Amino acid sequence: MHLDVKRVNTESQAPLQIKTDTETGLSGYFFNFHDHKPTFKIDSKDQARVSLTGGMLNATYMMDQFHFHVYCTRAEAEENTLDGTQVPGELHLVFFRDKYQSYSTAVHGFQDGLAVISFYLEVGEDESNNHLIAKFSSLVDYISHDENRKMSTTVSVKQLTALLENKHAQYDAYRGNLVEPVQCKECVDVFVMKERFTISVKQMTEFRKAPHCVENDWAF
Repeated sequence: MHLDVKRVNTESQAPLQIKTDTETGLSGYFFNFHDHKPTFKIDSKDQARVSLTGGMLNATYMMDQFHFHVYCTRAEAEENTLDGTQVPGELHLVFFRDKYQSYSTAVHGFQDGLAVISFYLEVGEDESNNHLIAKFSSLVDYISHDENRKMSTTVSVKQLTALLENKHAQYDAYRGNLVEPVQCKECVDVFVMKERFTISVKQMTEFRKAPHCVENDWAF
């Protein structure tokens, strides 16, 4: 999924509330998705274990997957900038409205079907703060060699959602346009967190082993 974010609404800053069952890991698989966006897809039996409410949402949403956008060049990042901010990548947590029962149903024809939490990525020196990111970055090279490769694994999304646990966490709320896997206008609620998600230089280098990253002018 790539989000074309155009319209902004910052009037409502009600806290986002995410509930996560952390007793055991979520099962699923890691794979390439639409022009190599490394993606972890949660098994359907586990999707209800991570729910999202609050903000401008008036219902409960379940997590379907999360994926990474890695911008290999500054020119590519400029095409995806938001409010003039240029970043080397983004992390998207994708949810569907519970009454539609699945992402595949919610994505087709429902204006209230999807919600996405977006974190801007930034590169720091410390790679010990997020073992989950290290796990996935180490797998990127493997899944990049064949678009049909999938890695079955389990994850705890607690590390991804930690920034949301602060009831004072700030975000901008948008109605976004979806361009993959279907096209629709103002069909997804997007929450762009103002606090960035830090990954290490080593982890970003691993993500850039993707086949579309033939150039890199970021100096890291």
